[in-house]
This record gives sequence, C-alpha cells and structure tokens, in this order.
Amino acid sequence: WYGNVVEPANIPHASKRNLAFEILQGDYGEDKLAGILLIQEILVPANLINCQRDVPLFAKLFSNGYIYEWNTCDWFVSKS
Repeated sequence: WYGNVVEPANIPHASKRNLAFEILQGDYGEDKLAGILLIQEILVPANLINCQRDVPLFAKLFSNGYIYEWNTCDWFVSKS
C-alpha cells in the first residue's frame, strides 16, 4: 500500500482546506483537534485561510453544533 501514499505537498490547497473542515465535523474531540492543528500548522502559515472567504465556513462549525464543548472550543480559539 505504500505506492498509494499521497505526499501532502501534492494535495491541492482547496482539498487541504476542505479536509480540515471535514475533520472538524468528526464525532471525537481528538479528530477535531487534528483539524484544528491542520489549520494552525499548515493552512495558516501557507496563507490558505482567508478571513473574508472562510468566516462563513467557521461559523457553520458552531451553528451546526460541531464545536460545542469547552475543550474543542478552547483549542479552536487559541490555536486557529
């Protein structure tokens, strides 16, 4: 299966952003943390998060109940 591994550098930027938001919609806090760290460590430094464009996506995470408990909310606001 090693031949099927995709190098992160070869993943399109939009797919990286979509992946982060999909991970944040997971059921477990650990999954949500992975999405937050993807945003913090990869997307923000690469300028792949645009505040004007992406605020509605972030807002949906809250309004749809994906970020609701204190730990995920704390990680999200302090790391993103």
